[in-house]
Amino acid sequence: MTPREHKLRIALRYEGDDNTVASRQVERLVDGQWQPWNLDIHTPGFLIYTYALAKCQELFFRMNCAERGLVLDSAQGELEVYSEDFHIQRSHARFTGKLRSGTPTADDIAWICQRMRVCPVSRNLGEQVERVAVVELS
Repeated sequence: MTPREHKLRIALRYEGDDNTVASRQVERLVDGQWQPWNLDIHTPGFLIYTYALAKCQELFFRMNCAERGLVLDSAQGELEVYSEDFHIQRSHARFTGKLRSGTPTADDIAWICQRMRVCPVSRNLGEQVERVAVVELS
């Protein structure tokens, strides 16, 4: 089996009280270097799936922040996917957000992380896949 590690990083700016995305920049780790990345017709299918997972995590992060009254100014997200022969073993997502308003509680953070672990793409990974979601807000 061939182990693989895929890493994506997303820089986001938000607007409005519902955390609408104002801008998004995606980078991919290639040979130890972060490089700008855009989805196009030449993107391999597994990388599209990895991006779908990152996008789903980001959506559940920002929507659940808004639901808890936590208005985001910006965020940095990172997704690490570990696979063997393209069979995903682990998915680790970390989002660090800068708040425009709101004060998060430990319950808010736990709720957001729990919701991120059950986004539609994560749910389709299967129960055997280790899914970790970490959120930090300041």
